[in-house]
Amino acid sequence: MPMTIADEQALRKSESEAWRYMLPFFLLVVVFLLALYRFLGLAESTAPMPLVCPENSVRYLIKAGDSCWAIGNDRGATVADLTRLNQGIDCSLLKAGRDICVPVGK
Repeated sequence: MPMTIADEQALRKSESEAWRYMLPFFLLVVVFLLALYRFLGLAESTAPMPLVCPENSVRYLIKAGDSCWAIGNDRGATVADLTRLNQGIDCSLLKAGRDICVPVGK
């Protein structure tokens, strides 16, 4: 027996209601996966380009517990000197194992 127009409209309405209830679930799954991707560091899994420091500066491997102030102080430099040499550096987010450029000791 073929579907009537009323049956077809009822079916479409129930399908759209089902999608409306599922959409928040799908959005939560996507947000969770993006957060997991970010926090596991998968976004940074590609090999970084070797750091090339400008003249009168050298590469420095950040160690656990390092801060911009301590690194600069050890080399007779200021935090401003470090931020000038390392565009985009965020001193509150230094990661151990990363390289930065530091001025040659004064």
